[in-house]
Amino acid sequence: MKSLTMLATDMENRASTEAVISYNKLAREYGQPRVTPETFHSHPFCAAFALMDREDIAQKRPLRTALVYSEVLNRPGHGFFVMLAEARGQSITESRQADEWTDELKKLREHYKKS
Repeated sequence: MKSLTMLATDMENRASTEAVISYNKLAREYGQPRVTPETFHSHPFCAAFALMDREDIAQKRPLRTALVYSEVLNRPGHGFFVMLAEARGQSITESRQADEWTDELKKLREHYKKS
């Protein structure tokens, strides 16, 4: 079982190798409970992802949490798009979420390939 303190570093490593992962696969890797829409806001990832997003926004970096998606939605959850909208200073409509996620993934990969 990995420690949640390693999560940020693991996400950076994933970004450099272009590897996306589902919330539940990540939860298994970290020995955390299964993630469901009903439990996400109380899941340990929720707080960890919020901290990473705030750090990325402050450092003007792409959001590392773009790498994690819901198998049900086939894209990240609502919280990701709230943080992405904050980072970009504009709202993101539901119809634009897939395109905005793809765009953020491209920016993330470019950023960590250069690093």
